[in-house]
Amino acid sequence: MYDLLTNIVVFVGDLNVWNDDANCPVDPIEMQKHVCLLVYRLFDWYKLGEEGRVSERNPVDQCVCLALVIFLTIAYNQNYTFMVYAASQRLKAALEKCILFRWANAPDLLMWTLTMGGLATRGTDGFEFFRKYCVMAFEDQGFSAATNAEEVLDRMRKCLWLTKLDNDVKSLWAQMGICKGDEFALEMLESGYKSPDQIKKEDIVGGLTNERFFNKKS
Repeated sequence: MYDLLTNIVVFVGDLNVWNDDANCPVDPIEMQKHVCLLVYRLFDWYKLGEEGRVSERNPVDQCVCLALVIFLTIAYNQNYTFMVYAASQRLKAALEKCILFRWANAPDLLMWTLTMGGLATRGTDGFEFFRKYCVMAFEDQGFSAATNAEEVLDRMRKCLWLTKLDNDVKSLWAQMGICKGDEFALEMLESGYKSPDQIKKEDIVGGLTNERFFNKKS
């Protein structure tokens, strides 16, 4: 899987350049094709061991794979909630097997993984799980509601990161009570996110259908 991870790192670097430079000559269709291929390869990685019962699948391995699926989907889609719902549910199940151990040598990776889950479930009934463990993981690293959001971002930037996520995660962490919300994050909170009881599981298929076939940009 080293080759896949290397390709993802290179792609994210290219995507950061593309997002920051309006005159970047890269064809957006090629970028979309590339991200889709990477996500499909992640699906193949996730399926490894799912059908065989000889050995138990490493839940940390599963968590990283699913968090990467969520990260890449968010990276290239404005309205991603419906698209990452299934991955977020499987991520929760995998984390439940390893959330309290096996991450001792990778605290940044755990915080990053939980943040991806928080973004994916925000506004759904799965959000509370990620909020709870995000608070635990970040507090364990010395962060609190009094911490400047940029300090937290500095840690996340050591992992795979996109500049376009900065404001979203600042408001997410402020909502969770992990750090202080800056002016923009507080404005996002005040503008209102859907509460957990406003996005239902049965809405997911309808949302995906609408996004796929009735998107005005398509």
